[in-house]
Amino acid sequence: MKQGKFLLGIAVGAAVGAAVSYLLTSGKGKELATKLKDMAGGAKEQADEGLAKAEAEVEEWLTKGKDWLTNNTNS
Repeated sequence: MKQGKFLLGIAVGAAVGAAVSYLLTSGKGKELATKLKDMAGGAKEQADEGLAKAEAEVEEWLTKGKDWLTNNTNS
């Protein structure tokens, strides 16, 4: 049974490799790769913007918390 699964895995891997190879070497495959790169670049930009906003918000809350502690504790 294990040998059958192993052989199936090899066959599936070979098929996927052949499909990827075909796509990357054909004209449509190159076009697809370009589109995927553009989409990934856009997603990275959005993630970077979201991270920057989150960092700014956390910094603001930390400042507010520190100010509150300074003003509301008995020293």
